[in-house]
Amino acid sequence: MSCVQHVEGLEAVRAEPGRAASVRLRDTAGRGSVWVSRGRWTAFLAAVRAGELAPERGTIPGSVRLPLGDLFSGYVVSVLTTSEQSWEAFQHAVINGDFDDI
Repeated sequence: MSCVQHVEGLEAVRAEPGRAASVRLRDTAGRGSVWVSRGRWTAFLAAVRAGELAPERGTIPGSVRLPLGDLFSGYVVSVLTTSEQSWEAFQHAVINGDFDDI
């Protein structure tokens, strides 16, 4: 099982063994990151595959917001902002199964 998977602009990292069963999804352009429980991550991937997830428009032109984080580390962040291009690349990668091993 891979512990890191990335696609243009987004990176998912599985928590180290012995820690909570979680995934950190991070925007590699520095827009932030969110911690997601394994259950929420699995549901998120299923919604992406089914085409049921429509991200919110971001306040920055060309950006989208993903309301997904349900675990917190240090400060509360529950929404990840990323570019429309990164979101599109991520959707295709999820549909192709690229994030299944995280």
